[in-house]
Amino acid sequence: MDIYNDTVIDIDTYARFREFHSCVIKGCMAANYALYAITAAASLFALIWGIATGTPWMIFLGAALGVVFFRLIYLPHIQPRSKFQKLGARSSVVRYHFLNDGFRTIKDGEDEKNTAVLAYSGARKVYESKTAYYIYYNKTAAYIVNKSGFGSSDDELAFKRRLEASIGKKRIKKA
Repeated sequence: MDIYNDTVIDIDTYARFREFHSCVIKGCMAANYALYAITAAASLFALIWGIATGTPWMIFLGAALGVVFFRLIYLPHIQPRSKFQKLGARSSVVRYHFLNDGFRTIKDGEDEKNTAVLAYSGARKVYESKTAYYIYYNKTAAYIVNKSGFGSSDDELAFKRRLEASIGKKRIKKA
């Protein structure tokens, strides 16, 4: 049985992947949110305290912490969208053709046509999130397979079973 998936790679897909990669792969999801909260609270406290007491170094400290907080929010959430646009990237569709022992990708964007065939056994790790599967063949890049791109839930289940049979259940992790 042939299984096909049409994954649209757009700004939202790219941003979700960047956030997933920076938080889950690097293991910093809970730490990031705690750091956001601590930095925001310290920044507000220093600014209010500095203004109330007229202490210039406290105002400076509050402003500096505010800049750090902005950078913490900017990097993982806003920057991927601006990078996507700066690269001149446009939405493209990647068609996946899942075979018994591997899959073929057919990128048919406006500017490129590329075909690759990859064996499931070469995958280092596979992560399953709520919206997509991320198939890693190296540490920095992954094939993004959106769940909404499958023709039916049976196709998605058959795809997952093929992955499990080829690389084992332990190498497919829930995100």
